[in-house]
Amino acid sequence: MTKSYKMSIVIPCFNHGEFLPEAVASVTQIARDDVELIVVDDGSTDERTGREMDKLAAQGIKVVRQGNKGLAAARNAGVLASQGEYIFPLDADDRLRPGWIDRGIRILDSDP
Repeated sequence: MTKSYKMSIVIPCFNHGEFLPEAVASVTQIARDDVELIVVDDGSTDERTGREMDKLAAQGIKVVRQGNKGLAAARNAGVLASQGEYIFPLDADDRLRPGWIDRGIRILDSDP
């Protein structure tokens, strides 16, 4: 049986390994089991990003790797790999504010 997710958070990343741990932590700290995280490596060429992607995959976070196709293609690859009802794109050098996902889901559910 496939797990059902309310929200899929897609983080595209190209050579932003130094910022990625903070972005990922802002998502993994969410106390919801219906939120999935997908990180897309868009053909990064630096070693740090490669190491960070390997760590994420080892933690069980869904990592998609592709050749460099640009930000839009990386986001689209994450969307294609997602299973959530809603999609939220988060850049690798950004962080989610605490409570945002809960609030966003409430708003989206309130007016289909």
